Amino acid sequence: MKSNLPTQSTSNTHNSTLCDFNFLTQTCGSNTQTFKNILATYLTQLPEEFDILKKAVNENELETIKRYTHKLKSSVGLLRISEMVITLQEMEKLAGSHYNQKTMKTMIETLLNYKDRVLQEIKLKINAL
Repeated sequence: MKSNLPTQSTSNTHNSTLCDFNFLTQTCGSNTQTFKNILATYLTQLPEEFDILKKAVNENELETIKRYTHKLKSSVGLLRISEMVITLQEMEKLAGSHYNQKTMKTMIETLLNYKDRVLQEIKLKINAL
């Protein structure tokens, strides 16, 4: 099944930012308020969705892990955060077969660290608009 998400950019280790806002900027055009509203939605939804995912990992809820990793792949894919998309893909696959809670917990901690950086970048972008 082919994804309709924008192509993921390769991570640049010399670039300290995770988010690439170009796709959303192009989608919103000159409508700055729509762009701000979309980014504000990320600020509220990402923490909630990652909290649910973390709880699911801690409680071995495989269906919830699969559902939220799939959902989050789309969300972070729009911001072209390849590091997070790759980890989410691995988690979704791991939840479907060969489940290992220790590995899953390591992956969720990595994602939570990325999430904090992403939220900070989103806040900075909103403030710059």
